[in-house]
Amino acid sequence: MIILGHRANTPRWIRRFLAEGADGVEMDVYCRGGELYASHLSLVGRARLLRERIASLLTGLHLLGPYRARNLLALVPQGSPVMLDLKSRVSEECLAELSVLGESYKVYVSIRDYDLAPRLAEKGLSVLLSMDHRPLGVLDELRAASAAGVSINKRYLDEDLARLLRGHGYIVAAWTINTAEEAIKVSSMGADIIVTDYPGIARRALRSRASTPKEGEW
Repeated sequence: MIILGHRANTPRWIRRFLAEGADGVEMDVYCRGGELYASHLSLVGRARLLRERIASLLTGLHLLGPYRARNLLALVPQGSPVMLDLKSRVSEECLAELSVLGESYKVYVSIRDYDLAPRLAEKGLSVLLSMDHRPLGVLDELRAASAAGVSINKRYLDEDLARLLRGHGYIVAAWTINTAEEAIKVSSMGADIIVTDYPGIARRALRSRASTPKEGEW
């Protein structure tokens, strides 16, 4: 099970998540001027978390970020898993940068524009289709996109869907897993990756589950 710190778009949050035991980080990524940036300030819509709304205000006042993705990732040990949640269209320069990052980290690119998936897959990147819904025909979507798996809202992940995806060799990433009970639940379903605001809670829950004897093992 891979544990990723959620929306690690600043140095402070990256350091905090790694200190709490995260294997790596997840961040929001935008392509601007041919470079990849990580930022709490969404190009569309409104930030949902309080810390994101505050960060958006500070960003607008030029007091915080946005940060170049490669500079932030320099804080993460090479070889670590990293999920980049792509929030914009990408230029050829940004595609090339993603490919370079994939040489230093285990990069998963989460996308909502499924048409982009084959171009990313050609770069050797693991593409996850981001799903904030209960997918219909999910296997057909994955095959058409040459995707490696899904990044799915926890509300829409159940045992049947997880079994279907895992049975066909697809990666299952669930978000946002913020309680011990949720971490244990998605782990029992066979999820590969959990994205969380509280890596320490998730890590302790999974260790506790692993050390608890199963029925009949007492």
